[in-house]
Amino acid sequence: MLEATPAADVTIEGFTAIPLDEHAILVTFRTTSRGPDVAARHAQRSSIWVRRDGRWRLRFHQATPAPRGGSAKA
Repeated sequence: MLEATPAADVTIEGFTAIPLDEHAILVTFRTTSRGPDVAARHAQRSSIWVRRDGRWRLRFHQATPAPRGGSAKA
């Protein structure tokens, strides 16, 4: 199924990173995906990253469809 899906261009806007403590950070941003013959899709995204053993690891991610022209900040 993925092989049959055309590649999309993705842009990121409104990227913010908010420390939750010295080992965790909340990242929020908005994406717009555009593909050939497909209407642009917008999403609000948030991720929580945790630093362990000197490496940042993704612990949680959420993407919520959003209307065109919104802001990544809540």
